[in-house]
Amino acid sequence: MILVSGPLIAQLCHRTRKWAHEAISNGRFGPSIERQGVLYVDLDRVADSLGRTFADEQITAAMEGRPDRIITINMEDNDAGAGSIDAIAG
Repeated sequence: MILVSGPLIAQLCHRTRKWAHEAISNGRFGPSIERQGVLYVDLDRVADSLGRTFADEQITAAMEGRPDRIITINMEDNDAGAGSIDAIAG
């Protein structure tokens, strides 16, 4: 699972950081988690919500040399729902 921050979403969508933060806060992209004061959401849910897909190259460019804009979580599918952000954010 790839979790992305508001600034990365703003870069991917060519929108403002405020727009991304409000969308995350309002639940547009599903549940979020907070880490060190930054909100993160599941990249797949962002793509589904916007009806878009993002290439690896777009994601890398949107990171702008800031690896903290993405959290990658390796999940094993041994429990139903264990690999979802709902289980993490719970």
